[in-house]
Amino acid sequence: MLVSVVIPVYNTSPYMRRCVTSVMSQTHSQLQIILVNDGSTDDSADICRTLANEDNRIEVEAIPHQGVAAARNAGLRLAKGDFLAFVDSDDMVEPIFVEKLLGLIEKFDCDVAECDWLQYDDGQKPVAGMANGKERFYAQNEAIDASFYQDTIKNSLCRRIFRAGLLRNFLFKEGEIFEDLRSEFPLLSRAERGLVYTSLKLYHYIRHQESTMGDFSESRTVVLSILSELEQEIETTNPRHLPAVQSRLLSASFNMLRTIPRNPSPKMAGAINESWSNILRLRRSCFFNPRVRLMNKIAIILSFLGMKSLRKMLSLSSKKRVG
Repeated sequence: MLVSVVIPVYNTSPYMRRCVTSVMSQTHSQLQIILVNDGSTDDSADICRTLANEDNRIEVEAIPHQGVAAARNAGLRLAKGDFLAFVDSDDMVEPIFVEKLLGLIEKFDCDVAECDWLQYDDGQKPVAGMANGKERFYAQNEAIDASFYQDTIKNSLCRRIFRAGLLRNFLFKEGEIFEDLRSEFPLLSRAERGLVYTSLKLYHYIRHQESTMGDFSESRTVVLSILSELEQEIETTNPRHLPAVQSRLLSASFNMLRTIPRNPSPKMAGAINESWSNILRLRRSCFFNPRVRLMNKIAIILSFLGMKSLRKMLSLSSKKRVG
């Protein structure tokens, strides 16, 4: 079975050979490895060409710089596999990543398989992630709720393998970050045969100073608008998932108050006000929802002290993140 692996590339020349080598070294060898150079200004393009000369499974596509979503869309247009995976070019995967997740899709006859991941800073030595893997199957609606309750399943494309048909005629929204969060509900809504999760840590998410998920920036406030738009949409179209989405929106609102620095820009100040409004609106229903995370319930209690006190307490407990 052919698996297409799409790897968007943008100015990751120090890391991408390590990434692509980890994909080339998969125990499942039937791969189409698609490197999409998203207008890199370093020597990433040269590395792409060199890697393609080393392995005939590698294809290189060059596009003007438009962001990760556009690069993924370009990769989807080239994909020929029966299954699809996405890997970020500054991360890496374990040698059995494809084989294990592909096997789980066949074992449970489902549409998506997801693994756990190791998260660490570049240069750190990761803890081995191969021991005591547990498996759990989620029917479609269970998978959607589990993702938005942040219960084992995470909204990360890179930890997953999909049946290719699931992404047929699918386009990631271009021009914004957090495209994984934006695409989570529509993708899982297509996964009629459900999702299987393994606790094996087969994906290495390596934090770099340049990473999208690194330090706070104004662009990260888009999380609030993504979740608010989804809340409004499913309130009428799919209300059974509304409590889960509201839980995720509350979590994101707490995280905004925790991470936005003092003396915020006007845009950040607007995000603070929006987050506080979300907390006031959602805290009662979320507090009595048994699936909402304990740390968020503690933050709900702290919210009755007022926004300034809540921000201070969240900042002091930043090592115990609630968002």
